[in-house]
Amino acid sequence: MAEPIKSYQDLIAWKKAFGLGCTIHKLAGKLPPDERFGLVASLRRQGRQVASRVAQGYGRGNTGDYLHFLEQARGELYEMDTDLLFALTFEYVETVE
Repeated sequence: MAEPIKSYQDLIAWKKAFGLGCTIHKLAGKLPPDERFGLVASLRRQGRQVASRVAQGYGRGNTGDYLHFLEQARGELYEMDTDLLFALTFEYVETVE
């Protein structure tokens, strides 16, 4: 039987988003120094925001707000995907795993 959810940190979505954020943070550190204020900053912010939005929505305590913040998290994921495509196109990274 599954453990009860006592905190946003118990949410599978938050756990996966946090892991993704850690991976993105490391990957962004491998980008060229001249991207420090561009793709690096953008990717790191997006990586943090996905997990933060899930947590924030859960903390609001009602379904409507929770769904709203999950939609914002999804938007951050799409923005992150676009920035990763730029990194691939500019050959800053070979693959995104």
